[in-house]
Amino acid sequence: MAWAVENGIVFGYSNGSFGPDNNITRQDMAVILMRFSQLMDYPLPKLRDNQGFGDAADIAVYAKEAVEALFRSEIITGKGSGLFEPKGLATRAEAAVMLNKFLETINQA
Repeated sequence: MAWAVENGIVFGYSNGSFGPDNNITRQDMAVILMRFSQLMDYPLPKLRDNQGFGDAADIAVYAKEAVEALFRSEIITGKGSGLFEPKGLATRAEAAVMLNKFLETINQA
C-alpha cells in the first residue's frame, strides 16, 4: 500500500483513509491499472474505438480517462446491454480477467 501511495497509484478515500480489505469498484480498478501503466511507462494500445457506454454519465470524472483507455486496449469490457456499471463491485472473476488481459497487454509492449 505504501509503495502504491508513494507512486501515485492510489490516494485512498476522500477522508484520507484506506480500505485494503474493501471490495473494489470496476472504475477504481481501471484507474489503478492505468496509473500503474503510466508509472511504468507501459503504453496502452488503441485496438478499438471507444463506442461509449450507456451509463457513461455514471463514471466518476477521475475514472473516465482510465475506463476509456482500458476499453480501447481491450482490457475491460462492458457488462452487457452496452453498460459498464462503473460503481459496481469487480467480482474476483472480473478482476482476474482484467489483470490477465493487462499483463498480456504490457508484456506485448
